[in-house]
Amino acid sequence: MSVPASPLTMPKPRLRWFQYSLRSLLLAMLAASLGMSWVAVKMQKARRQKEAVEAILKFGGTVEYDYQQNTSGKRIRGALPPTATWWRNLLGNNFFDSVIEIQVKYCPMRPWNTSSSCPTSRRCDWDAVPR
Repeated sequence: MSVPASPLTMPKPRLRWFQYSLRSLLLAMLAASLGMSWVAVKMQKARRQKEAVEAILKFGGTVEYDYQQNTSGKRIRGALPPTATWWRNLLGNNFFDSVIEIQVKYCPMRPWNTSSSCPTSRRCDWDAVPR
């Protein structure tokens, strides 16, 4: 004999997946693409700054970053970058730091354009650099 199912017993509710409309997915993609485009522009600027800093150091110049000076413009000896080390390992030092001072004692030629490679630099000393 079979026992008839009582009308009071209900089947187990099925778990439902989250449902999104096409509009909300497109808005999420737009927000993600705007954020990633900002990162891409910042990475390109950091790459150009890194190339300029390497060229300056190659010719015996010195470079100071923004974290190496206080707000009055005095140099802070032994200053450490404020950003976490793992972020710097992931994105590079030039992603977070801006060059604010460049000093070159002698260079046979000018292999970089300071205004485009280091647009945030406040002071550039060019001693005996042919223009």
